[in-house]
Amino acid sequence: MRSKKHQPTGYMHPDHPKPITRRQLMAQGFLGTSGAILAPSILSVFSQRALGADAGTALVCTSTSTGGRMVPVLIFDLAGGGNIAGSNVIVGGKGGQSDILPAGSYSTIGLTGAKEPAAAGVTVNKEYGLAFHPDSPMLAGMNSVTTAATRANVEGVLFCAQSNDDTGNNPHNPLYWLAKGGLTGSLVSLVGSNASASGGNSAAPASSIDPSKQPSRITRPSDGSGLVNPGKLATILGAGGAADSAGVKKVMDAIKMMSEAKLTQFNAQDVPTQVQDLIRCGYINSSEYLSKFTPAALDATQDAMVKALYPQIGTDGGQNTAGTIAKLVLDGYAGAGVVSLGGYDYHGQSRAATGAKDREAGVLIGRALELAAQKKTPVMIYVYTDGGVSCAGGGDWAGDSGQRSATFALVYNPTAKTPTRNNNRQIGAYTAAGAVDKTAAVIGDNVETLSIALVANWLALHGREGELAKVAGSNPFGANLEKYLAFMKLT
Repeated sequence: MRSKKHQPTGYMHPDHPKPITRRQLMAQGFLGTSGAILAPSILSVFSQRALGADAGTALVCTSTSTGGRMVPVLIFDLAGGGNIAGSNVIVGGKGGQSDILPAGSYSTIGLTGAKEPAAAGVTVNKEYGLAFHPDSPMLAGMNSVTTAATRANVEGVLFCAQSNDDTGNNPHNPLYWLAKGGLTGSLVSLVGSNASASGGNSAAPASSIDPSKQPSRITRPSDGSGLVNPGKLATILGAGGAADSAGVKKVMDAIKMMSEAKLTQFNAQDVPTQVQDLIRCGYINSSEYLSKFTPAALDATQDAMVKALYPQIGTDGGQNTAGTIAKLVLDGYAGAGVVSLGGYDYHGQSRAATGAKDREAGVLIGRALELAAQKKTPVMIYVYTDGGVSCAGGGDWAGDSGQRSATFALVYNPTAKTPTRNNNRQIGAYTAAGAVDKTAAVIGDNVETLSIALVANWLALHGREGELAKVAGSNPFGANLEKYLAFMKLT
C-alpha cells in the first residue's frame, strides 16, 4: 500500500475508502462526466488492478474502422430569451419565409413598418440560404468573419416554436439523441461549456439523457488538452511507476481503436471479460493513441486556424470556450458540443444593447462556419434561446414573450450547398399577430418535439430520417415527417 505522501493531492479523501464504483469515483471527484477518456468499467479495473480473471469472448475482433464520419453539430445556447425571428431571421406564415405577414405584423418582433420584409428598399439577405433581415446584427456578425465562398456553401432552416421564458427547463438540447444516432468523437461523445447535464443552459429532454455520455465541460484550451494527459490520468487512478503508466497507455490505445458499436458492446461486459477481450484482440499493442492524441494536438492555442479566427484565444473567456469547443468538434475529437452564451435576457433592454449581443452571437457562429470551411469539414450549427421577447412598434424590447420564440439551424458543406427539400426553409409558422402559430405544426407549442425535429433534420443529412423513432424514442410527425425536413442527404 502506498504511503500518504504518495496520495494524489486534491483527489483522495482520508475518511473515504479507495473509490471502486462509478458512483464512488464521481463522489470523490475522479469522474465528473463521461468525458473521462476511459470507460467507467475500465476505471474500475485500474482502481482495483483486477486484470486477470477468466471470462467469455463476446467481443468480435474485426476491423476497427468506424467508416465515414457523421456531420458534427455545434449548438449555441443563448441564455435569457433573446430575439431570433423578425429582426434577425425572416419569419413568415404557413407558406414559409417568403409568405410575408400582413403589414404591421412584425412590430412586436422588432421591425417598424419601414423595416418590414415587404417594405420598399428592404432587400432580404439569402447568402446563407436561410433568409435574414438585411439589418440583422446577427447577420452582420456572421458576415464580418466569413468569406463569400463559405457563405455560398451554407443552407439553413427556421423552426417556429414557442418556449418558456427565463428558465433552463426548456428541453431544447438534442445532444444525447445525436449521440444515440451515432454522433461521437474519437475521444468523447459530447462537450459543453456548462457543468450541467445538457452542457448548456437549456435542458436536454429527460427521455434522451444517457448519464454515460454527459458532456465534458470545456471552458478553456487546457480543458481540451487535459482530456488526454496521461500523467494526470495515471495520478488520479493511483498509478505509481513505469509499469502502471504503460498500463494506462495500453487501455487508452484500446478505447481509441474501438468503433462506437464495439465500444457499446464492450461496456456492457463485466470487467474480466473486457480485459480478456483487450488482450485477445490485440488492442493493447497499438501506439496510435499517444502519437495522434497528444495534449498539444488538442490545444486550441497551438492550432493556426483557430488562432487566426479566435485571435484572443488564451486570454479572452468567450473565445477560449467557443474556440476550444469548435476545435474539438470540427477536428472530430468530440461529436457535438454546446456553447452557452449569457446576457440574452432582452426585456427592458435597448435595441443598441441587444443588437450588440446579437452581433456577438453572430461573430461566434460565423467563426465556427469559417473554421469548418478552413478545415474542410461539414458542420450543422443550431441556435436557440429560452423564451422570447416582444417590443412595441418595433422599438425597444418591452417584455418576455415565449410565444415569439424561434430557433434555426445552418449546415455548411465543403463541396456544395446542401439541397433543400421543396425549397423548405421554415418549419411551422407565425400568425398575423406576430406570434407563433401553435396550430401550424406540432412543434409550435412543444419544445421537446422541436428538439426531435432538429434530430430528424440531422438524420436527413445522412439519409437516415427513417430511423427517427429508433433514435429519439418516437416519431411525433408520423406520416407527415417530410413536412418537417429541410435538408436532403449531404453529398
